[in-house]
Amino acid sequence: MEPRRTESALLLLTAAAAILLVAGPAAAGPQHELAVKVIHATRSGVAVDPKLKELAKELKALKFSSFKLQDEAKFELELETSGRMQLPDRQWMTIQPTEILAEKGMLRIIIEVAKLEFKATVAIAKGATVVVPGPPFKGGRLLLAVTRVKI
Repeated sequence: MEPRRTESALLLLTAAAAILLVAGPAAAGPQHELAVKVIHATRSGVAVDPKLKELAKELKALKFSSFKLQDEAKFELELETSGRMQLPDRQWMTIQPTEILAEKGMLRIIIEVAKLEFKATVAIAKGATVVVPGPPFKGGRLLLAVTRVKI
């Protein structure tokens, strides 16, 4: 009788482990999808990278005349978690959603390049894009365009 009980217990444990693997960990909170475009902006020439055509109107309002996409990344982050990407100047940028502003449904995010002592806090609505002036880069400046993707 003892071997059967052990066999049954082992089978039960295996089934429980399989259920946990299929179900995965419990969700800690909602994901916020953020798309980041790193743009090199200068005052030399007049050009907007065709990959930035959806941002052309916002970019032309800035004090630069030439815009070239350098890099882009997408992040799916929970509140208080961070995503990182390396900028063209080899510095690391972190982006972290910190809270939902209840009265407007805006998402507050922190964008930081620690080694350059650069830090910006912005609030963004679903589907909106904010353009944050970043660190100087090759005779111009890096712009960080962050879009809160509608999920």
